[in-house]
Amino acid sequence: MLASEVVARAWEAQDTTVEEIERQLARIARTLVPPGADPASYPPPRASVLNLIVRASDEAEAEQAAQLVATLATRNPSRTLLLVTDPDAPADRLDAAIHARCAFEPGGAGRLCFEQVRLIARGATALHVDTVVAPLLVANLPVFLWWLGRPPRSRDPLLELCDRLIVDSAAFPDAPAGLAALDAHAAAAEGSLGLGDLGWRRCTPWRQIIAQFFDPPDARPYQRLIRRVTVEYAPTAGGMVSAAPLLLVGWLAACLGWEPEAATGVDGALDLAFAADRYSAAGRRGEIIVRLRPRPRPGAEPGELQAVTLSAAPSAPGAGVGPAPATFEVRWSDSCTWATTHVVLPGVRELTRTVPLERPSTAVLLARELESPVADPLYAESLALVARLVR
Repeated sequence: MLASEVVARAWEAQDTTVEEIERQLARIARTLVPPGADPASYPPPRASVLNLIVRASDEAEAEQAAQLVATLATRNPSRTLLLVTDPDAPADRLDAAIHARCAFEPGGAGRLCFEQVRLIARGATALHVDTVVAPLLVANLPVFLWWLGRPPRSRDPLLELCDRLIVDSAAFPDAPAGLAALDAHAAAAEGSLGLGDLGWRRCTPWRQIIAQFFDPPDARPYQRLIRRVTVEYAPTAGGMVSAAPLLLVGWLAACLGWEPEAATGVDGALDLAFAADRYSAAGRRGEIIVRLRPRPRPGAEPGELQAVTLSAAPSAPGAGVGPAPATFEVRWSDSCTWATTHVVLPGVRELTRTVPLERPSTAVLLARELESPVADPLYAESLALVARLVR
C-alpha cells in the first residue's frame, strides 16, 4: 500500500510486568489514528494475520531480526514478540519495549498497522518465559516460533505455545547434531509441531533443477540407477559438514527409497553409503556411494551448495538403457549468479545449459515460511533419514 503519512508510537520500561505491557499495547492501539483525527472515532486498528515469536540469543541478534521482520510488515503483518533471555543475571527482571506504526493512505481511507514487542527476561524470569509470552499473543491467530541459532533444547516451554517452529539449519554450529535434535523434536511432538527450515527452502532451487533432469522420457529410467553422488559445498568456519548437503542427500534418499547404511568423515568431508530399495538380478541390493566435499569459492556463503553430480550405472540387460553410465551435474558459476547443467546420456544426447539459480534472501525465505500453514512432509522424511545417518 502506498502511504503518504506514517504514525509511530513507542514505549519502553525496565523491571515491568506483563500486565503493564498489555495496558501499553492497548493504549498505543487507541492512538494509532490519522494525524488530526479524533481517536474516539477510530477503533483500535488490527492488521495482524499471525503471531511471530522470535527467540534470539542476545540483544544484537534480536535487533537484526527486528529489522528483517519490519521489512515483511506489508506482506506478513503480525504481532512480533522478540525474546531474549538471561537466566544468569543477578536480578529477576522483565524489560520491555514496544514499537508500533501505522501507514495511512491520503485521507485515512486505508491503513496498515503492525507492532513489535521486545522482551528481555532476566534471572528466574528467564526460566518461565512461556508465562510472559502467552498473555501477549493475539488470540485466534496461528503462532510461529522463529528460533535463531542452534535448535531449541528438548521440551522447551515455548514449543508448547507454537503451531509452527522455524529454524535456519545453515546457522547450526554443529549441523549433524542440530538436524538430529530437530528430528527428535518432531518425533516427540508426534506430528503436532510443524517444522520449517529456512535452510531447506534455500536449497529448493537446487532440488528443482535436479528433479528437472529426469523430466525427459529418455532420462527417466536413470532415476533408479543412480549409484554415485558427489556434493560440493563451501567450507564452514568450524570445518564441519554443513546442513545444506546433508538435507539434499536426505531428499534424494527419501525420493528414491535409499536406506542409510554407513557414514564416515573427517575435516568436513563425508562419505555415506546407502542401499537401493530394489534388488539386482543377482539378488543383491544396489549400493549408492555419496561423497560430500568442501570446496572453497570466493563469494560463496559458508556451507552453501556449490555443485551436485549424479552418476547412474547401466541397467540390467533388456531394461532399454544404454550400457555406459549417465551423468547429471549442476554447478554454480564462479560469480554465484547462475549455474551450468551438464547431462550425458550415452548414445542418446549430451547437453550443456546455463540456467538461473535463485539465491533468495533470509527475508524472502522467512516470508515464504510464514505463508505456509503446514510443514513440508518431504522435509520431515528427509530430516529423518539424515538423523538416522548421523546417529
